[in-house]
Amino acid sequence: MNENTDKQHKISADKTNKKRYLVASKRGTLAVQSGMKPMLSFELKTHLAKFPNIKICKTIGQSSGFSPQSIQDNEAQEIHIVEMSDSDHKELKANSPGHVLIEEEQRLEFLDTSSIKNRVPSRGLAFKPIEEIQTYSFLILGEENQPLSNVDIVIQSSHSKGMQTSNDKGEAFIELAILANTQIESIFAKAKTGYWDFYLKNPDLATTAQNIIRLNSLSETIPNFPVGFQHGWGEKLMGLGNDEKLYTGTGVKIAIVDTGLGEHRLLSHVKSGSNLSDIGERNDWRNDQEGHGTHVAGVITANGDGDELSGFCPEAEILILKVFPGGTTSSLVRAIDICINERIDVVNMSLGTKVESPIVAQKIEEAILNGIGVIVSAGNSGGEVQFPANLPTTLAVSAIGDVREVQADTWDSTQVTSQLTLNNGLFFPQFSCFGPQIDVTAPGVAIVSTGPDNTYFPDSGTSMAAPHVTGLAGLLLAHHPLFRSVYVQKNQMRVTALYELLRRISIPFYFGPGRTGSGMPAMQSILAGHVNNTG
Repeated sequence: MNENTDKQHKISADKTNKKRYLVASKRGTLAVQSGMKPMLSFELKTHLAKFPNIKICKTIGQSSGFSPQSIQDNEAQEIHIVEMSDSDHKELKANSPGHVLIEEEQRLEFLDTSSIKNRVPSRGLAFKPIEEIQTYSFLILGEENQPLSNVDIVIQSSHSKGMQTSNDKGEAFIELAILANTQIESIFAKAKTGYWDFYLKNPDLATTAQNIIRLNSLSETIPNFPVGFQHGWGEKLMGLGNDEKLYTGTGVKIAIVDTGLGEHRLLSHVKSGSNLSDIGERNDWRNDQEGHGTHVAGVITANGDGDELSGFCPEAEILILKVFPGGTTSSLVRAIDICINERIDVVNMSLGTKVESPIVAQKIEEAILNGIGVIVSAGNSGGEVQFPANLPTTLAVSAIGDVREVQADTWDSTQVTSQLTLNNGLFFPQFSCFGPQIDVTAPGVAIVSTGPDNTYFPDSGTSMAAPHVTGLAGLLLAHHPLFRSVYVQKNQMRVTALYELLRRISIPFYFGPGRTGSGMPAMQSILAGHVNNTG
């Protein structure tokens, strides 16, 4: 009886412990490379129906109609999101033909260096015997030395980490497990908006008195901020600031796949969006808890009307596709599918996955064949270029900084090394991913842009560099003669021409192999007549 009960328990657990998978037919390049014709739509559905324990939760994409990716009529264009147990997955894989793609759904990684988790990684306890718990007291001050609330503070030792947020009096008390002769390796303080962060290695923290941290505000460090702050340093470096009335991005359609969009008066012209994350309703795309998507949108399309911050394309039509928090590969596939249906010109992505997804790669190829430029941040791990930026179909963007724009005692200042700094002050930050897949580079350190609730904040990462390139790409598509004559039709040739033009107008920087690709795309190259318009 015990044996039977145990078996029943195992069977029950197997049925309830289900995971989500993406199932599709190989199409396009993947089908050609494998030497197999794609399955027909009804064939894929019929195949899945053979497995009664597999539940189709959602289907993405059309099952019929024209697609430039199609090799034959009525091939399976759709992607099925299914739910099944490990045993069902094993059975499906064992009994599926070679042209069926089956991959487990995975979480999208949010490429944002501003998060405490990424900036100050937890090492975990290296030593078990803890001698005592030490409490450190902090007072956080802002403009006019007034107490500053809602500031996140992290202190890190060799084996433990403590975190706290300042209260209404600007105070924070952090308890940290310490051993004899424990030294604090770093302290990090970050306000949600309006201030530069504070970062210091090996700080001398008092244990019997209050430690005072003074944060510098954007208003104190940027002349005439925010009124009179028309362009960030990165936009100026890429040539924005002289011809706003001539080049505004009118008529171009840009999608931003990110954390949504918060309320900001300089982004009030953005009217369209969709929430594809696991949290909230479909129309809940205006709720940006992270602020990242709002920051990216400011670089691309803020409309300060000549007096305040303006992005590259203040008059472009913008589509917000929210995939964070909780975004998965199926969220990304849905976002790309919407871009195809909405006939988007160029899409900006600041995301990645740990494991490469053939289904996502296949969907991006479909977007390219439909004339959509896909511009992706390379990643912030300081290592190899992440997926999907490493795909040949995307335009991968690394980051550069300028030492003259970096505030002292900030995390940004730790990213500067003499070996990767040029005589003109430009530098390649340690966080930026690099490799042979890098196509271009752009400003991505100490970038000030819009935040939710009409705020502003600085941020750094390749996810700040990518929207600089996306914005400039939007200007080219809207105003360059090539895309008004030779490459009007939205197809792969148009995307290839866009990528090639961005490379050709780039100013080369040499920080070593694979770091900046062709260099930084710049409007000056076009305005100075360095690039002809014949293609």
